[in-house]
Amino acid sequence: MSQIDKATRLSNFLIDYGMLVIAWNVLTVVFDTWSIIPLAFWAIAFAYYVILETFFGQTIGQYITKTAVVRKDGNKPSFTNTLFRSFSRLFVTIDCLSYLFGTQRGFHDVISATKLVAYSNRTKRIDILDEDVL
Repeated sequence: MSQIDKATRLSNFLIDYGMLVIAWNVLTVVFDTWSIIPLAFWAIAFAYYVILETFFGQTIGQYITKTAVVRKDGNKPSFTNTLFRSFSRLFVTIDCLSYLFGTQRGFHDVISATKLVAYSNRTKRIDILDEDVL
């Protein structure tokens, strides 16, 4: 079983953040307004994570790094799982701190009963992370 390291999680974050910044910039140009900056960005981010992780099990960053989100039992995350995951990722400010203290699962993983797993393109097999309960 493989562990998802912090560098992979950071790569996921940076790629996804870049995608969100691009989407936000496109919308501000299309609607010709900069007055909705904070609210629009968080709404776009929330929708981005919920839609992609619910329907595809991964975001664009996770696709590039060959990782995916699964429930703790290894199945595809439900809509409820991704709602809790996205809410805690975006609105619980201590989530980013959970990685600074050596944990492999972020606060958003624990709250949503999900985990990040690595997969191989050749076998289309998902290597489930070790079950660790916090």
